[in-house]
Amino acid sequence: SNVILDCAGHAIRGSGEQSQDFGIALADGVSGATIKHCEVSGFRRGIRLRAANKNVIVQNIVHHNGNFATRVGYGVDIAGGKDNLLQGNFIHHNADEGVHVGTGSHGNIFIENRIEDSGRENVYFLRADRGVLQKNQIRGGGSNSVFVKHSSFLRIEHNVFHDEPVTV
Repeated sequence: SNVILDCAGHAIRGSGEQSQDFGIALADGVSGATIKHCEVSGFRRGIRLRAANKNVIVQNIVHHNGNFATRVGYGVDIAGGKDNLLQGNFIHHNADEGVHVGTGSHGNIFIENRIEDSGRENVYFLRADRGVLQKNQIRGGGSNSVFVKHSSFLRIEHNVFHDEPVTV
């Protein structure tokens, strides 16, 4: 908690063979951490926040994560994490979802990100309440720009969507 990982533009690369689960992981109870200026690729999940709260993920490039043959794997995976901020990231060409916001991941804020060309959804909210998706550029993707399922009180405003629908 309360640490800064500044990659200063350097890359964290996995083998691409899916033997490595995460490029960067913030686990149970981590809070106040900042991840910035990192390029993350070649993992099952590029950046994962599991029950990690009030962290900042800013100005990263997260791409080519997951298994493209089976469409399993995410660029950014928030699993039960709350009140995190993702801002100014470029998340593109990930196997399943660019950003997966899973069950119990409440109050997460996504501002001014570019999220593009994910295998299925660019952003997927599943049982994740009170989130904010604001001023993002979202394009391409396999089926949806944004998919919202069993989630309440989301603010989706001032985004630009290209190519695929928003499904609520």
